[in-house]
Amino acid sequence: MTKILNETHQHGFFFSTESQGNDLLKIAIPPDEIFHSCRLTILDSHFGGSAKLVSSPSFGQVGSGEIVVSWLCSDNAEVKYQLEAFSCPNNAEAKAIPVTRQMTDFLPSRNGWPFDNSFEAVPPFKLIGELRYGDASKGLCGGMVYAALDYFLAGLNLPQVADPDISVRYKSPLHGPIFDYLSKRLFNSFDIPAGVWNYIELMNPSFPDFQTSKSRLLMAPRNRAWRMVRQEWPVIKTKLDTGQPCPLGLIRIKSSELSRLGENHQVLAYGYDLKDDDLTLFIYDPNFHNNDNVTLKLNIGNPERKTSINYFDNKPVECFFQPNYTFTMPPDSNIVPGRIILFEDENFCGKSIDVMREQSDLSVHKAGNFDNCTSSFVILSGKWSFYLKASYDTPVMHKGSPLVLAPGSYAKVSDLGILDNEITSLKAVNK
Repeated sequence: MTKILNETHQHGFFFSTESQGNDLLKIAIPPDEIFHSCRLTILDSHFGGSAKLVSSPSFGQVGSGEIVVSWLCSDNAEVKYQLEAFSCPNNAEAKAIPVTRQMTDFLPSRNGWPFDNSFEAVPPFKLIGELRYGDASKGLCGGMVYAALDYFLAGLNLPQVADPDISVRYKSPLHGPIFDYLSKRLFNSFDIPAGVWNYIELMNPSFPDFQTSKSRLLMAPRNRAWRMVRQEWPVIKTKLDTGQPCPLGLIRIKSSELSRLGENHQVLAYGYDLKDDDLTLFIYDPNFHNNDNVTLKLNIGNPERKTSINYFDNKPVECFFQPNYTFTMPPDSNIVPGRIILFEDENFCGKSIDVMREQSDLSVHKAGNFDNCTSSFVILSGKWSFYLKASYDTPVMHKGSPLVLAPGSYAKVSDLGILDNEITSLKAVNK
């Protein structure tokens, strides 16, 4: 499946003097491929603003086509939407691929820890030297999620826990370097103070489940569903669309007692399926190791109302948000970290390839010739330098020095001073 269009449009309020209209979007279908389908996602709306797909090319069309989106923003309403269009090779296997589904390369049975979130009652956090505090038996879910994602983004396999470090009872680390790393990343996952405040705010019983007149006027907090659907989901979707698994904080209780903060949970979303307004997130849950069937489901059609969330374990989930994850290089690794996804078109469209650490000549990449094809990219980990010729010859320059970029999403290489389709080799660097 090839993404041939990825555009965001906004109408109403300050963005347009008109109250309704149509957006005409043109697409070019790659040679030897046919049009498959398109998907419209509402990213934000206020005061009843709406948008809907009116017409699109028929399945199987070749060459070029047009898509029409109708929008309505009366009485100072506002709407922001994303429109994606997809093509596929003209064969039966490609035609059968559901466009609703978007998965990263992360898989719990392959990239998740081979033990559950169950630990002995030992202190996980270090103060000074060997002085420790806390109780690991309360769970290290955030540390397990962050650490698993660190190894995935670095392109490394998870290490095996040394036999002397394994708890006989739980088969999880009892002490040792892996236990210490999980504990460190658990503390990082708290993101003090902003991350902890998210849990405190969203678990508070006074936080609204329904939209109110004050919240519509931005005089009070938006409700939980609005927070998930309009604020968190667009960010989560963007990450998953560009190959990045996304940690989630799950609000599992309603309580104003801070002593119950630990009853909430952290998991990792590694893919989604969006059919109309029915959203399914595919989840790595540290409580269920080696399980590729954990899902979180909700309907995102009406975020002004209370929205039910169905989770794999059938226990309550009141809300979710994406915490402020930052990549950390796993310990005891002597390699230069680095993982990048290159896209042939702007805005992360077209064909893509996944590069780890270095590629001396993109014309001989294992996925096929990608020389002089890069128009956008996502750096998942490491810092990267780019070159105009093979074997790291003729670096891309910026203000008199070789250009070095940190992790992030770069929708247009032209914004970086790189000409479209001119990268031939690239590598992660120690800078």
